[in-house]
Parts: sequence; C-alpha cells; structure tokens
Amino acid sequence: PTRYVVTKTHCGGYCAACPPEMYVKTPYSFLRHCLSGNRRQVSPTGNSEEVRVTYSPEKIHRAIHLIRNPFDNIVSRFHLEQHEQLKHDGTEMSLTKEGFREYCRKLNKKVDSAEHSSKLWDTSIYHLLKDVP
Repeated sequence: PTRYVVTKTHCGGYCAACPPEMYVKTPYSFLRHCLSGNRRQVSPTGNSEEVRVTYSPEKIHRAIHLIRNPFDNIVSRFHLEQHEQLKHDGTEMSLTKEGFREYCRKLNKKVDSAEHSSKLWDTSIYHLLKDVP
C-alpha cells in the first residue's frame, strides 16, 4: 500500500485490578486482541453506533511497538482511574504524591491474593513482583 493508517491497541493486556490470568496473554490471544477493536458506524436509523470488529492479519503491513517506562504506565493508569472515578461518582482522588501512593496501596491490596495464588508463576516470581505497583 502507498498509505497506512496508524491505530492504537493495547492488544488485550491492559487491566489494572485483575488477576494475572486476565492480562497475561498467549501469542494467539495477543494476536486476536491486536486484530480486534471497536469502530463507529452509522446505524440503519441514522444514529452513530459502536460495533466490535476483528480484522484479518493480512491487512497488517507494518507495526509500531511503543515501549514506555513502566513507571509512566502506572502514572497514566492513576490519571485514568482518577478520570473514571470522577465520571462514575463525582469524587476525585488526590492528585498528589500521597494520593498516588494510596492508589498503589489500594490496587496492590485488591490483587495481592490473586497474584499470590496464580498458576502463571511460582512464589519466587510473586515475591519479586509483590512490591511493584
């Protein structure tokens, strides 16, 4: 092709408060998620609607893999969670160092049991990861 369209996908690996079984991907599930997404289209009634689509791998000719500092990812998730919480119930988390640390503590507490008992890694891996936000 002479033209390319840049698209964004998390390829299914994004989930802030989920057990590892929901975000660790096999090569097959990673590909399926990369090829899937939502798109807007006009419905028969003339309204805009969002539909789930899966594209053929043959349509992919190039890829850009953006690798970010993991700490930047955590800060981005903190900001996203703050935005989502504000939309959901109108409350705001404190956008301070203390607010960020509290967010990390709550998130760690929420997923600790599932991560500790996960079959995807042994306890030595859990102990290496347990204090990473």
